[in-house]
Amino acid sequence: MNRGRLALLLLIVFTAVVISGCQNLHIQDLVKRDLSQEPSLIKVRIHFDRGDTVDGYVYELGLEKSGKLYAGGSSISYIYDAQGNVVGSFNYQRVTYMEIIPPGDENPAK
Repeated sequence: MNRGRLALLLLIVFTAVVISGCQNLHIQDLVKRDLSQEPSLIKVRIHFDRGDTVDGYVYELGLEKSGKLYAGGSSISYIYDAQGNVVGSFNYQRVTYMEIIPPGDENPAK
């Protein structure tokens, strides 16, 4: 009797998926995991509120998962070199904005 209920449940789920317009659903895309896709480094020029700029690489333009957010609003995130090694950290509370540097544009900070 349990097999019959399981089969009926699977049939209902399959029918609901087909009726809801998911005919082009590829189950393989839902099941397989893409482990090869690591976050890539983004070259940025960080502009601080005192007018200083720093060139470096970040994984995210916001507070990254490995960063820290402290009570009171301050935060620490990391600056990397081209190989992904941590070379410094910065506080988002002092960042005015980040400028993305396109690949091949190696002009020094203005």
